[in-house]
Amino acid sequence: MPKYLVEVTDTFGGEPNYSYVDRYALEAKNLHGAVLKVGKREMLRLRYTCDVGDAVRYDAVDDPLCVFIEEAE
Repeated sequence: MPKYLVEVTDTFGGEPNYSYVDRYALEAKNLHGAVLKVGKREMLRLRYTCDVGDAVRYDAVDDPLCVFIEEAE
């Protein structure tokens, strides 16, 4: 199973702030599975925001948080 690197951080004005950050790795069948696992672990509803090169950004619907997910090499 592929491994994904996850970074959860707070936002200020919609931009990542990094005054709070939580980093970890997880295994999932695909990116969608990784997003579901992160949402469940962090108790967040996530919405796709954009592709930022190597990672994909998701924003929390109800909280000022964003999540970056990238496939580990």
